[in-house]
Amino acid sequence: FAYGAYKLCYLVLSYTLYVTLDQQAFTLWASLMSYIFFWVLMLDCGFRKSAPRFCPDFSFDKKTHRRFVGFLCITQSALLAGAIPLFSWSLPYFFKQVSPATEQLDYGLVVLATLLFFAQGCLALMRIIYHAHFWNKQFNSLATVVVAVECIVSLLLCLAAIDQVLLIRTLLIINVTGAL
Repeated sequence: FAYGAYKLCYLVLSYTLYVTLDQQAFTLWASLMSYIFFWVLMLDCGFRKSAPRFCPDFSFDKKTHRRFVGFLCITQSALLAGAIPLFSWSLPYFFKQVSPATEQLDYGLVVLATLLFFAQGCLALMRIIYHAHFWNKQFNSLATVVVAVECIVSLLLCLAAIDQVLLIRTLLIINVTGAL
């Protein structure tokens, strides 16, 4: 239920933004989100699938278990930290090649997108750890509550009819806050 509610919230928000924003602004938002989550997925390096499989094997004593979780945290954190400069440097070039909304991609949006990338990377790391310990229910329940609050606030902002680029900035700030 929690996972379904989580996905439904994102679906409703995406549709509302599609209806609310003009084509350039929606393209900007959708491209930012896809670029961020593409990078997070690439930096996963297969841990999402392999950590839950191997966590029980490394849980036979506390010391080995701590080393395993420490290895996950250090490796993922190093990958994420190392990717931040490349991500923020490549984002404007990605938009120049792919998106017609490049004139709206200013330094502030690059910074917010980079912050969201870092926050989503940290959230993905926590998801890996929780799922490796079979605490899916607790993690998904908390994530659903956070996403529901994010979605409600975002939907209210869509109804407020503020400037579209300001709306995108505000949505990124809401997403960063929710991920942390």
